[in-house]
Amino acid sequence: MSKRELSKQLIENLFGNLGLQSVGVGLTDDRNILDKKLKLEEEDSSISEYQVWGGECLTGEIPIKAVASNIGTKEKPDFVLAIIQGELILAMRYSWENSDHGIFLTLYEKKWVDMEVLHKLNLTAAIEMVTQNGLPWTRSNEQEKLYKILTEVLSTDD
Repeated sequence: MSKRELSKQLIENLFGNLGLQSVGVGLTDDRNILDKKLKLEEEDSSISEYQVWGGECLTGEIPIKAVASNIGTKEKPDFVLAIIQGELILAMRYSWENSDHGIFLTLYEKKWVDMEVLHKLNLTAAIEMVTQNGLPWTRSNEQEKLYKILTEVLSTDD
């Protein structure tokens, strides 16, 4: 299996386990919709608004937090996702298209860098364990912080 094929399989599993494949479950439960919508300027200079989900999952002393949005359409999704635990921020983007192998980034010394395969595997396994153990994603009290992180993820040139 090539590195691209592995990345595609991992990101499909990760996004599926978070509920981004079938909106309304997991992180995308209606209770996790943030009060603030994501506003992006489109190529034609119009402004579009997108729903944002944010939640947390208690897996230990430090909860895993996640924030996501579909900046595409229902027919052609384009999901952006950030997973946060403590000071660690991981960012992913995936469109569910056959040709898309996903983007995995981590914030390192104030720069976005590609995630190594081992980190991708660990992240996917951790989120899968959350799902398999039925740990719920609950509404976070840090909505503004999650929103700010998502806008930071979108500000990358990748």
